[in-house]
Amino acid sequence: MSNSSLEDLSNELFDNILTHITSQRTLNSLSQTSRSLYHRTTPKLYQSWSYHGLQEELKPLRQFLETINWRPDLAAHVKELDIREWGDCPKLEDYVGDPGDGYKERMKEEEERKKEMQKGTLMDDELLGEEGDEEDETYEESENEEDSDDEMSDEDFDEDIAIEELELLGPVQPFSHDDCIEGQCKAGKKQDFRKVEQDFGREGILVDYFDILYEENEDKLVILLLSKLPNLRTMWMVMPEVSFEWSYPDNAFCQFLENTSDLATSGVLQKLETLYICSPMHPGGKDHREYDLDLRRLFPFMRLPNLRSLYTLTAYVYYPNWPKSPIDYTPLKHTSNITTLSYDEASLNPYDVIQSLGIVKALKSFRWTAADFVSFENSLGKSLAAHKDTLEDLYFDNRHNDDYEEARKKAPKDGILIGSLKEYSKLTSLAIDVSSLCGHQKWAPSPISLIDTLPPNLEYLTLFVKVLQVERAEGVEGIQFNNHLWYSSFTNMIRDAASALPKLQNISIQLTRDISSWAQREYGDIAVDLSAFQEAVAACAESRIGFDVGIAVEGCTDGQREVGITTIPYFLEQIRMRNPGRDW
Repeated sequence: MSNSSLEDLSNELFDNILTHITSQRTLNSLSQTSRSLYHRTTPKLYQSWSYHGLQEELKPLRQFLETINWRPDLAAHVKELDIREWGDCPKLEDYVGDPGDGYKERMKEEEERKKEMQKGTLMDDELLGEEGDEEDETYEESENEEDSDDEMSDEDFDEDIAIEELELLGPVQPFSHDDCIEGQCKAGKKQDFRKVEQDFGREGILVDYFDILYEENEDKLVILLLSKLPNLRTMWMVMPEVSFEWSYPDNAFCQFLENTSDLATSGVLQKLETLYICSPMHPGGKDHREYDLDLRRLFPFMRLPNLRSLYTLTAYVYYPNWPKSPIDYTPLKHTSNITTLSYDEASLNPYDVIQSLGIVKALKSFRWTAADFVSFENSLGKSLAAHKDTLEDLYFDNRHNDDYEEARKKAPKDGILIGSLKEYSKLTSLAIDVSSLCGHQKWAPSPISLIDTLPPNLEYLTLFVKVLQVERAEGVEGIQFNNHLWYSSFTNMIRDAASALPKLQNISIQLTRDISSWAQREYGDIAVDLSAFQEAVAACAESRIGFDVGIAVEGCTDGQREVGITTIPYFLEQIRMRNPGRDW
């Protein structure tokens, strides 16, 4: 079979198939092939849909909405939705050239359009069919058309087609004329009509169609889109930038979430299982961590009945009256069924993170990166204890929180310790800063043994280790541990792993710079100095445990970097896209 286009290939396949057809019955079966192919390919064609509002017009969104409005059977195939740069998002074209170019003209046109809609002069006559009636009065049917109509007969409609296959394609058969007497035709039989009229009345399809055509508020169209996708399973979303204090009450999407506080009964996103959500990143010279994804906007999603995984980037909570939290977590306790929760590169107060863990009934995986507060690890450990029977994966990156020595003097000495994880029987993967496990000579009262802290069924261990660059010889750089307590405890743990941690398979050391180096603007690459780990390498080889040393992604204050601490491809893509200033 030669290499050819899909069309030529299909012809070749059918030619081969026809050679094996020997009866009329088999040929009739073959005639159904196109319908079978349609029903098999359509679910794949509509499985996912993506939209971004970088274009000035809403044409792609309107077209898709119009399709799924009239064809809910097609909407039912959509399982994945990627929606970004919509609503009040900073857009790339606003930062290229003169940001104010044409702005006043566009605003003026928008105001005029709104006034026209309020007056009801925007194609109302056409929508109501008045123009169409006038055309019907002056229309004369030609002789050819009369002849063609006479040639039509009821025989053309004898084939019985299943209603569920046609969906909203119109009447299954023409009106029944059984009750016609001497040409005086009574109303057609009611059962011959499709139930489409009832669907119109119940679902408001015509009302939605009007909104699809004339609604200018992109937020409202997105709300309509979500309401039309009953089987949505996975969604990637860039939330519009909305401030709680200023424009939140005027934002249609935020009010939609606010008014449907219990989305479980609203009929929207009922089957959503996985959500990736982040704020818009500012293009241009601004750092990508200037964001406005308030944690409060995530709570309605967390209460969705089938949501199991929630991944967030750059979340925060604005405190108008510091240090009092603006959120009352009491009514939210145990209202979420999610099992995977990720706060990547989040500037969240530890109080909000700890309290939000109480919203979840049974947590299996928890990830939190980029915390910058002092001595809260002990409180986090106590909060996680509520999930000790279910937690399987813990990724806690708090290595950049040691720049508050004055605050640490007032904090409890053991506040830096997360506590023992011995009772976490299902915890198999752990990533954490070594100081949270075994303490630090500056703040912990005494060193803690790692073997007495780690869970018994641990398989993969990742430790963040702060280092200082030192010069071991002329022109030869090496590293020195910032924490003097951890290494001896670490090597002892490896030696005892066979009995205490029998399932341990791999240990990964992620080197990171001490934050004091950042203050001195020492941004050079960290040298991977394996000589500092000779004892650990030998112990791992003897215990048959994998061992590797790498460089952890450093910090979030460098506005020019193209990667983030997050490991989720969708979020990494967003971060890379938000720095066009480097090309100017």
